Amino acid sequence: MSKTKIINIQETAIKKFFRNNILNFREFPDDEIKEYFMPAQKKNYEMNLEIIESETLREEFRKFLMCIFEHENPYPYTSRIFNILFSLPEILNEIGWNSFYAITEQDIESFIECMHKHNLYTGKNNTLKIRRTLNHIPNTLKYFADTRTGLDRDTWYFKDLNLPAERLNKTNGTKCIDFSGIKNVHNREMVKLWFRHLLGGTELATATLLNTLTWLKGYCNSIGDMPIETATRTEVMAYIKTLDSLSNNVYNKALHKISDFYAYLAVKEIYKLEAPVLQIDYKNNPRKHYYNSVSEHVMLQMFRHIYELPSDLLLMYLINFSTGLRVSDICQLQRDCLIKSEKCYFIRFHMQKMQKDHAVPVSTALGELIEERIKEISKLKYKEQYLFFSKENTPRATQWYRKNMKKWCKKWEIKNEDGTDYNFLPHSYRHTLATSLSTEFDVDLEIIQLVVLGHSEIQMTLCYIDKTDEYKKMVNDNYVNVAGLNTTLDVSDSLNPDWIKKNLTKQVLPNGLCAYPCALGVCPNQSACLDCEYFRTSKRYLEVHKQQLAKIEESLVLFRANNWVNNIATAEAQKETLIRIINSLENS
Repeated sequence: MSKTKIINIQETAIKKFFRNNILNFREFPDDEIKEYFMPAQKKNYEMNLEIIESETLREEFRKFLMCIFEHENPYPYTSRIFNILFSLPEILNEIGWNSFYAITEQDIESFIECMHKHNLYTGKNNTLKIRRTLNHIPNTLKYFADTRTGLDRDTWYFKDLNLPAERLNKTNGTKCIDFSGIKNVHNREMVKLWFRHLLGGTELATATLLNTLTWLKGYCNSIGDMPIETATRTEVMAYIKTLDSLSNNVYNKALHKISDFYAYLAVKEIYKLEAPVLQIDYKNNPRKHYYNSVSEHVMLQMFRHIYELPSDLLLMYLINFSTGLRVSDICQLQRDCLIKSEKCYFIRFHMQKMQKDHAVPVSTALGELIEERIKEISKLKYKEQYLFFSKENTPRATQWYRKNMKKWCKKWEIKNEDGTDYNFLPHSYRHTLATSLSTEFDVDLEIIQLVVLGHSEIQMTLCYIDKTDEYKKMVNDNYVNVAGLNTTLDVSDSLNPDWIKKNLTKQVLPNGLCAYPCALGVCPNQSACLDCEYFRTSKRYLEVHKQQLAKIEESLVLFRANNWVNNIATAEAQKETLIRIINSLENS
């Protein structure tokens, strides 16, 4: 019997199975699926569709189940979310829906309340799964009812797009770009038109495309039924106002997406009005430095316990710790990622975010551990592609690494210095490595930028280097100037690559700090700090100022005895300045 004929017979048997109202999956016409539901501990294996009174709703639910078993869409029957479906018929009948296509957000909330009333799938995570499932049902039905082909459809599966592997993030479970969330059909087609360009005319990663769609979906739905090419600046600004609570960085990103979309429509001569987004709409977004390094206090606790980790998780953590690789890049490391030279090892990988190939040096000890991992993989009965995999040639998900490390840190009771629980964040180790190389080992910033972190801009690298504790104390001090007035320490020069080192050596004075910008060169005032507009001081130098005042008063006795007029004038002026500074610091 031909393979095609066997497939046709099986498809016919599956369709016949789903004509029943009592679905017993232990009798499913596929041995693999039947075996999955056979174990005695499987409580959910039978589903009664008869109790759904609405015939329309019953048939829609039946079609949705067929999508799962025929196409694993939107998730396979082995998924934990699938178990929720066994409880749906009874609840669906109780709340009296007539069709999945007509449900609203309020209907979903009512459904969840009903589930909780029956004490079914309570808890935050399960509530999220229920909401996601109810949203999946109409979208899935629409997808399989859509007779269009290719990019004319509202859902584009990555597997059908023939994208280069480097544009796909295989550690993310998202399998498609779904435009169905844009309610207005015309505007949906306009967004799809732009995405055709982004797919074929750019090298953007799929993660970037999905992020772009999120903002476009929000904007399109905010203008309702209005055709997007007739929307004016008024409509755009109304949507922008809803983003005010976001950080400046995220706010500006949203504006960029909308602006780029309209720029494309203008090129295509679809949009002919004035530019809806102007430069003045963007918020000032200076680079903000966050102190994200993992403290030595935490690291010592971690290394007392990491030997308890499973071998694959341990190796992932050591790579994270030693190289600062992004977790998505670690999860997608290839089996042939290791390069061995005469002096050391290198890990080569494709940097997903920067869309380029890169290699970072690693220690001999770590290189040998990776070699051992590769040897273990080579013993498998098939040729595995990834260094860390969940199933055959499927990389570990980034969430798997994060969740498991958080679980172990909680088990080990890892604490911060203040006694609070340590929150494991993989990206923090990128900050830790950059800070350590710069402040402890005096590695040039250009090497950290290009060799270690792979950044295209030095300014980005600087955001990863945490300042020393002494620097943080200096910045947070309350300063006064020579007039005794409160002022701030201008740290704009901290964007200079050498600022940290230069500031702590050349600009720290015995009695305060010099705020003269490094970029202006050598200080023109030499040591006449008490007459200088750039002089800054704080309470930590109070005793120094008192001692200096006492010495000036002693000197004045000598100056007056010898009638040294110029010296007297200078000393009197310095005395007045010191008295102003001391009074101001004592009263602050």
